[in-house]
Order: sequence, then structure tokens, then C-alpha cells
Amino acid sequence: MKIILVIEDRKGKNILFLTDTRQTLTLKEAIEATLNAKIQGVHVVNGKQGPYLRTNPNVEKKDNLDSKTSSYNQLIANVKNRLSEIKNESIKEYIELKGKYLEVNFQKEDLIYIEGIAQAVRQDIAEPVSGLLSHVNQSAQKFKIDKNLLGAILIDELCRKSLDDSLDFLGWFGINTSVGVGQIKLKTARGIIKAGFFPNLKNYSDRELYLHLTKQNNNIDFVAARIRQIIDHWSKQGFDISQNKAVIGQLYSQGLGDPKPDPKAKVRGNQIATEFYTLFVDLSIQ
Repeated sequence: MKIILVIEDRKGKNILFLTDTRQTLTLKEAIEATLNAKIQGVHVVNGKQGPYLRTNPNVEKKDNLDSKTSSYNQLIANVKNRLSEIKNESIKEYIELKGKYLEVNFQKEDLIYIEGIAQAVRQDIAEPVSGLLSHVNQSAQKFKIDKNLLGAILIDELCRKSLDDSLDFLGWFGINTSVGVGQIKLKTARGIIKAGFFPNLKNYSDRELYLHLTKQNNNIDFVAARIRQIIDHWSKQGFDISQNKAVIGQLYSQGLGDPKPDPKAKVRGNQIATEFYTLFVDLSIQ
């Protein structure tokens, strides 16, 4: 197998290695695989800070580990973008590889596509969503929002589970990563708390907040609160978007937005409001 993407930490140390077989390896695992001749094009070097991987001298520049390295911030900035907007070729290669893998192993009608690329298997999404139904209903009632829209946004996030999900654990160290089923960022969670939701959590440390968000029901509550926060933010400026599913779905991943008349959603918001909204309704009545 070959390494197609390397993720480095803030100090420039390579911490995760993603392969063309869709495996995510830690440095220790990648070193072990290399020593066992399972990874092509690299070898192990023993440095002052311990062993690490280095590209073999005869490897083409495009396959050099340096060319395939992305920082965590670059990863997050890119992986949520539309494919056409992604500048990092290694991240784009990984996303495209995932789509090709799914198309080879599943029927097209069994797949969920996002912007033309297969991203998830319908059954793999249906099973976890079915287990969320009860708490989705409770959270929607608590925050007075559309339960089906809440469910549709969760489906969208589940479909997009990708590279950044391997780095959720960085929230333990206070890094602004996305956490849980609703992919709530720690900074966003802080904003939700500051807005008056969950006052009992206002003194939580970053680590405590991260651990709180890793619990599924808590995470869903934050997603519901975020939807309510978006609606209230626009309402305060005189605009009622409570029935505009596409705009709310779009804003969930972008921010509170700039309130204005007749807002329009993009591709992501429209897919949430149509395909994923209908899928959640269907799952709810099965």
C-alpha cells in the first residue's frame, strides 16, 4: 500500500498517515507497517526524537511525503469545502479515492452522493440515525425546532464523516476540532453557551467541554441549540427563517450568517432540505 496523505501536528510532527487502502495509521502503526514491508516508497529513520518515516531516494516528487503533508488546520479548511475548491491535491485524492471505493463495492442506488462523489452507504447512515430518533425528538421539542430538519443535518454530518473525524481526539487538548455526531466545534459550542444555552456548562474547561460533547445525547442537544441560535439571530434583525430549511441547513456549517431579505442556500443547504430531510422522515416512520 502507499501513503497518500500525511497529517502533521502544530509542531510539524507527522501524526497520521492515510493510505490508498483507506487506512488511517498512527506514526507507530505506520512505522510497524513499513518495517514489515507493507508500505511502499518509505523507510524508517531513527532520529534524536525517535523513529520517523522518510521517503525513499528514488520516489517521484509528487509521491514524496513532504508533498503529501497537510497541517490539521489545512485539513479542516479543505475537507468541508466543495471538491472543486480544494487546493490540496492529496486531500482531494483521498476524497476521490473514497468515492471510487464505494462505487466499486456497492450499487449506485445504495449510495449517497455529495456534489457528485459517493460519500456514504445509505444503510450505514440509516442504522445510526434510527438509534438517534428518540433523542432527536426530545431535543427538537426542548429547543422548539423542526425535528426532521435536526435529523437531516445529522444525516449530512454523518455522510461527511471523513479525515477530520480521525482527529476528533485533539479536542482533548483544547484544539478547535469538530466533535461527535453533529461535528460541533469547540469554539461554536462556546458561542452557544455564551448565547445563554446550557448555563451550567459556562465554567467548563476545554477538556471538560470536549468530553461533554463526545456523549451522543449532549452532542445532539448542541446541534438543536445551534439551530435555535441561528433562527433567533435572524429573528432579532427582523427576518423569520424558521421555515427556510435550506438556509438553516446551509448556515449550520457556516456560521450564524448575515441577516438579510430573501436569503438563498447553496448546494449543501438544498440537499439537507430535500434529500436528507425526506430520508429522515422515511426513517422516522419505519
